[in-house]
Parts: sequence; structure tokens; C-alpha cells
Amino acid sequence: MIHRDHRRGYEASSALNQLLHREGPDHAAVGDIDTYFENNEHGEYRLIMLEHKQPDQALGGAQAKVLRHLDSCIRHAVEHPPLRGLRLKEISGVYILRGPLEAASNGRHKVDFVGPHVVESLDGRPIAKFQRRKDFYDWLNGSPHWRPRNNRGRSWK
Repeated sequence: MIHRDHRRGYEASSALNQLLHREGPDHAAVGDIDTYFENNEHGEYRLIMLEHKQPDQALGGAQAKVLRHLDSCIRHAVEHPPLRGLRLKEISGVYILRGPLEAASNGRHKVDFVGPHVVESLDGRPIAKFQRRKDFYDWLNGSPHWRPRNNRGRSWK
């Protein structure tokens, strides 16, 4: 398992994915999503799924297809709220976060933005641009009114 970027095509990011790639059904696509963000504000949920890519990295064919299907499902739920009252905010969906993430040279297991990042729609349209992690977190949250997890916010670059 290799948990950072720049993996080879046969290297998976999790033990389960490694097993499925190696010995699971050969007719099925297997993959992961880098992260999801869920926030409930006043009974309306922001559900954002993000796939991170380095600046020149493309989505794989199966990955792009599955992410489009997931995005369609989420956007359908935005437009047609289910009977049980889940109300997704319009921003909800699947996005690509594009920009360099690299291991910090002065810290153990730390990763950081090392350049500008862009949130893109799955068709490559820029949605938001960030120079600092904090600005990205504000976009995810929908406002600048939030506290860092366990007061772990490092100096905002």
C-alpha cells in the first residue's frame, strides 16, 4: 500500500483495494475516492466528494465514469430531496481538487499544499481557486466560521 501520490497503476491506496485489484472479479472496476466532506447547517447538508490529482494527472477511464455516476446521484438528490428529509445544498457533488500536495521535509507524516489548488467540476471547469489551505477549508465549509479540528490548525499559508 502506498498512501501518497505518484503510485503505479498496480498499486492501491488501501489493503482492501489491493486485494480486490489482485484477486477480485476481473470484470469490475475497483477504486477509492480520496475524501468526502459532510457538513450539516440548519438541516441542509453539504456533501462534497473530492478526488485529488496532481496538476498534470488525469482521471482514469473507469474512475471518471464512476465519479460521474456518483455526481449524478448526488445532484439528483439535490434536485429531488428524498422522502425522509435529507436536503442537500446545491454545492453538493463530486469534484476534482487539482494541485501539488507533497510530503513536508521537516515533519513526520505531514503533507501540505505546495502551490495553488483549483477545485474543478468533473468536466474540468474551474469552480474555485486557493492559494492557502484555510481558503480551501472555508470553501468546503461554506463560510469562514469554523474551528480547526482539536486546535490543530498550523500556520495558514
